[in-house]
Amino acid sequence: MESASKTKYQKFITMLESFFSDQNTSLQFVREMDGEFWACGLNEDDRFSDLLMALDMFGVPREDFGSDEKTLASQCRYALRLLKDEP
Repeated sequence: MESASKTKYQKFITMLESFFSDQNTSLQFVREMDGEFWACGLNEDDRFSDLLMALDMFGVPREDFGSDEKTLASQCRYALRLLKDEP
């Protein structure tokens, strides 16, 4: 990833790493991560649509089609791979 792109996403990348390493999995942190997701403009990229859904549905009970820590952590790992492979 070029330094300009890395700089643009650095805060979000740090948040992704923090979430899936179980350093911060609170609902408040996920809301902050969701805000950073939108601030980075990733909502416009179809490759991140599953992460968008997982962020939006975090904390909603699974029986109501919500997303739990395991689901969101998986999406965070995938997004991190994509962001680190950006040209």
